[in-house]
Amino acid sequence: MKKIILGFCALFAPVAAADPVTAQEAMKELRDRGAYIHDSVLIFGEPLISAEFEDQGYRLVLSQCAQPDFACNITIFSACQTAAPLNMNDLMQFANEQNKQATARGTVYTDRDGGIGDVICIRSRRDLHTEDVFDMADVFAWHIVLNNFSEAVEKEKRRITVRGLLGIDESGEVDFAENDLPARTEN
Repeated sequence: MKKIILGFCALFAPVAAADPVTAQEAMKELRDRGAYIHDSVLIFGEPLISAEFEDQGYRLVLSQCAQPDFACNITIFSACQTAAPLNMNDLMQFANEQNKQATARGTVYTDRDGGIGDVICIRSRRDLHTEDVFDMADVFAWHIVLNNFSEAVEKEKRRITVRGLLGIDESGEVDFAENDLPARTEN
């Protein structure tokens, strides 16, 4: 009898389900957290939102969407920065070091943009499960990830620039070749 009562209760108990997010809801959350929305488009049934926060552009793709309102169960934030003065080897090393960190909250990767060349990017994906809701916490967390990423990239660019200016090679040795110094003349 106990099993029948438990089964009957389970039948009428509310089922926890993910609360999908629409592009309109996502844009509202982004705006409410200080992001500027550039545009929103629908590409192959997936909303793509281009936004900017503190001079850093990024994209939010909503995936696993259901019609008619394109409510989606996956959010994918991504952002890229120009790579110069880092070369592709520097970028790969930087990305690998960032991804190995235990505190990594996104995936860092390299790419090539036809218009600007090599770029370093970060991506953060979240699947909305059971009682998950896309809200201000998601946007706030992404903005923190984005700021940390931007700071790390700028720090790496400064490090590479200083190494280049000081003539430090990959092994850490300073290379002061005689040819690099102007000839001294006696008057």
